[in-house]
Amino acid sequence: MDKLPLDEIILGDCLEVMQSFPDKSVDLIVTDPPYGIGIGGSGRIGGSGIVAPKQYIPVDWDDVGLTQEQWNEMQRISKNQIVFGFNHLADILGKCAGIIVWDKKVKNGWDDNFSDCEVAYSSIGNHAKVYHHLWMGALRASETSSLDRVHPTQKPIAVMEWIINHYSADGDLILDPFCGSGTTCVAAKRLKRHYIGIEISEQYCEMARRRVAATQEPMF
Repeated sequence: MDKLPLDEIILGDCLEVMQSFPDKSVDLIVTDPPYGIGIGGSGRIGGSGIVAPKQYIPVDWDDVGLTQEQWNEMQRISKNQIVFGFNHLADILGKCAGIIVWDKKVKNGWDDNFSDCEVAYSSIGNHAKVYHHLWMGALRASETSSLDRVHPTQKPIAVMEWIINHYSADGDLILDPFCGSGTTCVAAKRLKRHYIGIEISEQYCEMARRRVAATQEPMF
């Protein structure tokens, strides 16, 4: 690929697309890849007797987790990587320089079956960082409308903004090879970074493009 498609979301298989990227052409990968735990197969996520589960487009991409071949390409084309699901993907990702913990509850003592946090691999630094942002079913610190969440494993824009703001600089190129609903690209655009998203589902690719198109350019 002679010229990278900056500020675009590409419909396609991420491995095939990444194979066309030059070495170290991306400043930072920020992504939440498949973990291989079967999330979203029915299209119904959540619901514990308190809040009814939400219906999404049924997916089968999480039947198989991130592969070694995909990870090798991610490392080849990027200078640094931040990858959610480290607890599920440690055998693929290997030893990391640091970790990022997203505290989803921001409160101790909740008696439920949901995870308290999510853990991301980071190739940057040699320390652990914690970001607190409530995001538990209908209890959210941001994007509180049911219409805001359109993907079964969607992350809050605030979480991706915090990561991109702390681990990249203005004008950097951010890649999300498992783009989903486009949250990483929305956050990158809001923070004056270039972005590329890759999404294998045509329906979610179109959703991601619409979300990014509706995101305002920064005024500063």
